[in-house]
Amino acid sequence: MNIEVANRLVNLRKQMGLSQEQLAEKIGVSRQAVSKWERSEASPDTDNLILLARLYNISLDDLLSTEDEIPTYEEATEEPEKDTEEDNVFDNENKYTENSDNSYNWDKKDGINVHADNGDRVHIGFDGIHVVDHKGSTVHVGLDGIRVNENAGENVTVDGNGVFINGEKQDIGEKMKKHALITLPIVSICFIAFLGLGFSMNGWWYSWLCLLLIPFFDGITKAIAFRKAKHLHETVTLGCVIVFLSMGLFMNGWWYSWLTLLLIPILTSLIDAIRKRKPFHFAFPVLVVFIYLAMGMFMALWHPGWVIFFSIPVYYWIANLFKGNKKHCDFDGCC
Repeated sequence: MNIEVANRLVNLRKQMGLSQEQLAEKIGVSRQAVSKWERSEASPDTDNLILLARLYNISLDDLLSTEDEIPTYEEATEEPEKDTEEDNVFDNENKYTENSDNSYNWDKKDGINVHADNGDRVHIGFDGIHVVDHKGSTVHVGLDGIRVNENAGENVTVDGNGVFINGEKQDIGEKMKKHALITLPIVSICFIAFLGLGFSMNGWWYSWLCLLLIPFFDGITKAIAFRKAKHLHETVTLGCVIVFLSMGLFMNGWWYSWLTLLLIPILTSLIDAIRKRKPFHFAFPVLVVFIYLAMGMFMALWHPGWVIFFSIPVYYWIANLFKGNKKHCDFDGCC
């Protein structure tokens, strides 16, 4: 690029009061790319030239013209901004080495280096896999651990010392211990029940149901230990299957026990609806079908039981009222 055009880009940017990083974010390129344009080491492509002209509210001719006097800026004499260590994370001649502050620079060439046009870069070598996107976020995966640094300042580190989020160690180990302390006795009881029923009552044909209780209770204890309702999904599914099989095996109720399988989408969607405070996540039509079938099969109320289907549009009308009211819906930023 012509040095005069490069100087024009510097002055126009400073007249707008923008740093190289702010300009790069506005037009969707890396800060390194802006720095190279302003040092006349590279030229913007046509799309970026159009974006620059629109941003500076000038025509392309004015942007690229070298005949007119170049706009001056009171600090135009200062040296162009130099690349920081973060800017030099990737280089075709170098490889990753880690600094004490978890940033990266380079030594000698080693491994595979991939450079995308938008500024995203990847290095794969014996020292691990390293990724930097054009916004400055970095990911490091190596034998020493995993580190993720977002350009917004958030960072996660997983290594031999534990899991750290923004420098704060997470007590995942304590949660796992709590989960194990509750689960181990339950596993032992279920396994003993399986063997006891099999040997003492020759009930091998049904005692295997005791083994299904292990993952069932594991899901409950995991939800309690980690305080995550999503772990209840597997528990609900297994619970419904256990009830279905138990009703069929012990009560010879195969002709109606299949209804319990309809409870799986009903209960899992109910958990989601409560957790996210979104009533539209609840599978209300499935609940209506379940109730209608139960009324028909057990009470012979096929008519006028069908009237219950009119409750479906009523439910969604009420749910839509809550959707429009943020104070009922805006829970953990999900609406």
